[in-house]
Amino acid sequence: MKTTGMGEYSSILLNRFRDLKQLKYLLRSIEENGKEWARRIFLVTNNQVPDYVNINHTRIRIVSHQQLFEYAKVKPPKYQLFNSIAIQSMIHTIPTLSSPFYLFDDDIVIRKSLPTTVIMSENKSVIDLNANKYLMRVKPQSLYDAHLQSAINMVLKRNRPVPLLGANGRYSIGSHGPLLLYREIGMKIWDEFRPEMNLLISHPFRMPTDPSIQTLYIYMGYSNYYTFARNRNMLRFEMLSSYNPEVTRRILQKTFQDKSVYFVCVNDNLRKFNEEHQTYLNEVYETVFPKRSSFDNN
Repeated sequence: MKTTGMGEYSSILLNRFRDLKQLKYLLRSIEENGKEWARRIFLVTNNQVPDYVNINHTRIRIVSHQQLFEYAKVKPPKYQLFNSIAIQSMIHTIPTLSSPFYLFDDDIVIRKSLPTTVIMSENKSVIDLNANKYLMRVKPQSLYDAHLQSAINMVLKRNRPVPLLGANGRYSIGSHGPLLLYREIGMKIWDEFRPEMNLLISHPFRMPTDPSIQTLYIYMGYSNYYTFARNRNMLRFEMLSSYNPEVTRRILQKTFQDKSVYFVCVNDNLRKFNEEHQTYLNEVYETVFPKRSSFDNN
């Protein structure tokens, strides 16, 4: 199986199915640093639930992929869904979900107390531009670039002016950081781009033609919902790329020593992640978030 610039479908590589227990520390960081705005937490999975999560917690609700299709009133693909972009496109349909809502991947934690004044300004969500200022250690992959361009092309095809487009074709938007999304924009995207959205959710795996959902939200809502800031240095991103566990340990320690950022994303692309790697990963997370949360399963 091949995709442009990736060699094989990134959606089904084995490193996407292992559990590095990062979700445990995301939940701890939400309880510790998201007190001002965090209420209900929806865990969207393919019916998998980690044994370290207290699923009986009153603030946690498990949502399956099948439920998402039911909420969106669309026919699921014939095969199991591995396409995270398709999943993101339907999140806004979850009943009782607030607007706006934060969309987190499980490899992100909130490094320090995050007040609403940092993420909202005059009733608009603040978007950070210029990803090169986020201490990104690697260049975006070509498949991700294709997702951005697909979203831009969809908007332009509808003859919509996009003042966010810069001289080089677009402004950079942090690709791994969390983003406040609005349910009404999600509905607007599906109303205006229904053929494209139906095609998207028919792809069990991520394809270069799939549009970046976050980019669509920003371009569809920039005038009324979002305001923009540059060079705030909100996100520290680290790609684990060394097979030497000691190198991984040093990288993680250095990453979390940066106390100026609000978010840390530890993106694991190692296909061989051994027990020693896992030990060091947990060790560093436990150092930063040693306090058990109410979301931990006893």
